[in-house]
Order: sequence, then structure tokens, then C-alpha cells
Amino acid sequence: MLVNILMCILEAQDTAYKQKLSWTRAKIRRIIDKCLRKITGIENIRMKWTTYWRDIVLKHGVVIDGWPHEIVPFRNISDATGTLWKLEMLCVRWKRESTRFRELEPGELEKLEKEGRFARAPRRPRADRGTVRGRQRDPELRSKRLGEYTIKSAKYVEDAGDSDADAVMEGGSVFDWLENRRVWLSKAAYGIRRNVV
Repeated sequence: MLVNILMCILEAQDTAYKQKLSWTRAKIRRIIDKCLRKITGIENIRMKWTTYWRDIVLKHGVVIDGWPHEIVPFRNISDATGTLWKLEMLCVRWKRESTRFRELEPGELEKLEKEGRFARAPRRPRADRGTVRGRQRDPELRSKRLGEYTIKSAKYVEDAGDSDADAVMEGGSVFDWLENRRVWLSKAAYGIRRNVV
């Protein structure tokens, strides 16, 4: 009984800790976005962690100054360390403006460009590179995710249009013949589109 009570207390403390950690991360995100909006003058701008060098530094000419790398590595706050005191320290630094955005000086942009900060990382190739994608007839070339592909209709379709032409010759209306022909052609076109041989 006592063990169950202690387990409940520990779970409640763990939940409270995780919740406070989440709130602190959200608070840091709001502060960073607010500071970025203030320095750039753009109302709807948000911090982009994965493309920071191209989308924030290169495009807007601002850089984060005073980031505490020894406390929290520079990356997305959501992926940051799970230690609450480190995140609270980062939050205090942003509030006191020890860590802040600042505009780049004229020569800094060229220096960062020479360092290769704005270069795009090469894209990882697709896992199915070299495989012909889509519905292919040859089972060796088809993607393995697709199931067997079978054609369900006959290879040749008999001509059913002669009976309509005979009906016109026997005194039927040309308009009736055209309507029957249009229906037959639309059905045939649907079959051709659906069962390409």
C-alpha cells in the first residue's frame, strides 16, 4: 500500500516536471520569436532552427549573439536537453538580453559566407532510387510495394456499332442513332482508359 502511494507521488512529480519543461520551452520560443519580430520589423516571422543560417541570417541580416553553448547546444528548443534548470537559465538570458538578436556588420556576412554557413546540405537520395515507380508491366522493374497487376478485360472487344447503323437504315431517327453511338463511344473510351493493353 505504501509502495503504491509512493509510486503515485513520483508519477505526479514526473508529470509536473515534464509539464514545466514543456512550458519553459514554449516560453523560450515566444521570447525568441518576439525578439526576432522586434529587430526585423516583420510581424509574422518565426524562428527557423533547421534553416537558421539561410532564412534568418542571410535573408534578414540578423544573428543570435551570446548563445550559451556550454549550457544549451544551439538547436531547436524542442530537441534541447531535458534539464529544466538549463532551459530556465536560457530563458533568463533572453529576458535580460544577454542572449539577443543583433544586426550583422557589413563585413560579417561575407565572412560567414566564406565559412560556408549558407551552403545547402546535400539531399539524401530516395530509398527506392533506381527503381521504376508507378504501374509497370514488367514485374522486375515494378516497385515491390505494388501488388500483382492483372488485366481483367478481354484483349479484343467485338464491334457492337453495326446494329445501331442498321437501325438507322431501317427508318430510325438519326438523333437516336447519334445518342446510342455517343453512349457506346463513352463506354468504350472508359474501357480503353481503364484497361490499357
